[in-house]
Amino acid sequence: MFAGIGYGLIGFFVSYVLSVKIGIGVAGISIGLSIGTTVYATLLMHFHLLADRLAFRSRWHS
Repeated sequence: MFAGIGYGLIGFFVSYVLSVKIGIGVAGISIGLSIGTTVYATLLMHFHLLADRLAFRSRWHS
């Protein structure tokens, strides 16, 4: 799910806009996919921290 959001929705869209609409070319594809990778990593880190926080709470409240 996070990969679909990071790469599919954001990375490919930004790549298309930068490479075709703005006219950067291959560099636009690389920049767009890098942005998608950054979004994907940020979503994974956020999910990991949230899961750790919930696991910590469940250990102390049970």
